Amino acid sequence: MFIDKCKFSSIHSVKNNIDLIHKINNVTVRPGCRLISFDVASLFTSIPILKLRDLVYSHIDVNILDVQVNTEMKRLFEICINQNYFAYKGRFYSFKDGLPMGSPLSPLLAEVFMDAIEVKILGLSCPYRNNIEFWYRYVDDILCYWNSDDIVLNNFLEWLNNLDDNIKFTLEVEEDNSLNFLYIKIINQHNKFQFEIFRKETFCDNIIPYSSCHPDSVKAAAFYSMIDRLLNIPMSNLAFDKELNLIKNIAVNNGYPESFIDKLLFKKERSFILNSVCPGLNLKNDKKWIKLAFVGKTSYKIANILRKTLNCNVAFYNNNNLKKFLVNNKNETEKLNKSGVYMIKCQNCECKYIGQTGRDLKLDFH
Repeated sequence: MFIDKCKFSSIHSVKNNIDLIHKINNVTVRPGCRLISFDVASLFTSIPILKLRDLVYSHIDVNILDVQVNTEMKRLFEICINQNYFAYKGRFYSFKDGLPMGSPLSPLLAEVFMDAIEVKILGLSCPYRNNIEFWYRYVDDILCYWNSDDIVLNNFLEWLNNLDDNIKFTLEVEEDNSLNFLYIKIINQHNKFQFEIFRKETFCDNIIPYSSCHPDSVKAAAFYSMIDRLLNIPMSNLAFDKELNLIKNIAVNNGYPESFIDKLLFKKERSFILNSVCPGLNLKNDKKWIKLAFVGKTSYKIANILRKTLNCNVAFYNNNNLKKFLVNNKNETEKLNKSGVYMIKCQNCECKYIGQTGRDLKLDFH
């Protein structure tokens, strides 16, 4: 309850590329304006902890007036932020500054810090405020619509890099009236932004082959993601057909028939229509789930029998995976070579410490 009171969200951040499109789709393209993007170099590890602490404390003070809860929240923050260490080749190291990579708290704290930076960038005191038509950020990637020339833009970049000694921005400017951002190509033309799906040059079409012994739901997962993006991103008919053909080529290159994609596309379009006609319609059921190992066509037959006789849902899982073949389990019987819950007794009193580790116990007690 108290954590809910202290929720934080930045008005300049976006959840994903679909959210970004919704925000800029109706923006009128103006002559002399162009798209630019900024990237914050090494954001997590560059954030100064002392400045971040002041920002978080201020936010807690504004949102939590109960003195006891306020103090407890600050103590919890200190505990979390001080767990900034890692192990390498049997030795432990601690970062003096920056947020720990992989911590579930780091993205939220990065948002808090970047929001404070953006208050300066988009505030009334910013000398370049009138040159920014819009400014949207996803973690450390920023999309900006700029209305001035290169000289002013370079001055703005220099001004940005002097806002904080720890935070540095890099710049990318649109080429051929387009800019790639969050895996979409934003095209600046015809008085409106046009959108296409963008893939990096390193993209490869390797997915689970059709002949692989996996349930169809697992094979379809990658294509569902592609089709969902295809239907959600507003594109011209030409761009839509181009992307659909690319998805079908990926399928064919991995042994799938084109009809496999056609069926998935039909299901997705049907779901979109149902949601538009009856928004919020819950098609889920309350049937219990049964877990069943997948071994091929026989598993489908067993699943059909279970559905009819027990009136349940069946979820398949694969018993063979890379971990089973690649992980060395020679010392599996040794307790210190496993992760788990442990208890340490104090030698001077009756106190006990109970902890949990996801790594080998011997690494924590090295």
